[in-house]
Amino acid sequence: MGRIEIDLIAAYPPSGTTGHARAALEREQVRGIWTEFAAAWAGPARTDLTRLREAYEQLCQRRAPSAGVGARSVDADGVQCLRIGDNPQRVILFAHGGGFTLGSARGYLGAARTLAAAAEADVLVPDYRLAPEHPFPAGLDDLCSAHRWLLAQGTPAERIAFVGDGSGGGLILSALLALRDAGDALPTVAVCLSPWLDCTLRSPSMVTHSDRDPAMSIAQLAWSARAYLQGTEPTNPYVGPAFGDLRGLPPLLTLVGSEEVLLEENLRFADRARSHGVDARLHVGLEQTHAWPLFGSTLNAGRLAVDAVGRFIAGHCGWGA
Repeated sequence: MGRIEIDLIAAYPPSGTTGHARAALEREQVRGIWTEFAAAWAGPARTDLTRLREAYEQLCQRRAPSAGVGARSVDADGVQCLRIGDNPQRVILFAHGGGFTLGSARGYLGAARTLAAAAEADVLVPDYRLAPEHPFPAGLDDLCSAHRWLLAQGTPAERIAFVGDGSGGGLILSALLALRDAGDALPTVAVCLSPWLDCTLRSPSMVTHSDRDPAMSIAQLAWSARAYLQGTEPTNPYVGPAFGDLRGLPPLLTLVGSEEVLLEENLRFADRARSHGVDARLHVGLEQTHAWPLFGSTLNAGRLAVDAVGRFIAGHCGWGA
């Protein structure tokens, strides 16, 4: 299993050192944040989508506060977006996570600002339509429309990068397949942070890691999958890129945590992508949980990972070393 060369040595200091104890405390704080959100699924909010969405917005604020982050509203051919920056030659299209049912561009502004600074680029965050009100393929169509809008505005495909976390990571991969199949120009590179790639929920780590992952459970994922699919087969590659023909996709970088129920599907996907000729690189964050690079306000490992992602994007897109 190959791994990308990312310098995260400072994130994993030697056992017995002050740094090691601090890193362990940071990871426990992140686990606590996820545990508080997961409790909403077991409480009254479980049957109240509005309350679940509010709880997720609060989680987003805790991991990457958006206070003071400047962004403007953009209509990307009917898709409402928030954009940080004004450089058409350096653009990251960022698909937020939330199990296809939660999340918003506003909630992800803090994460987008951090990524924009790390990659020295604009970040466009679509408010793609959410399930269950808008099941598959609404969100996928919105991401494809936003990409085509960028191209129509004069941003070259070779100066565009795709980034997504969780279900947003799965969506950007599905969008790559859909855009490729439609003959559209693809972005130069894609980065997935703990992407959800397989809605069948059959990966072994769904069971083996169920008591290790504080962020999500099979029950949560099954609810989200039903809300999103509404009759569509989960093996449809535009739903589950784990089942797609990946030939012709741009270089991919995936970061996933060792404690995640999504771990196994990401390991298998990286192997599948490489077998299809894709430059697919994988980094497993030791003892890290879901979407750990986005917890930069708490987690030093997250800050280092986002900096490395920024360098990776800038290097591939030609505006940095």
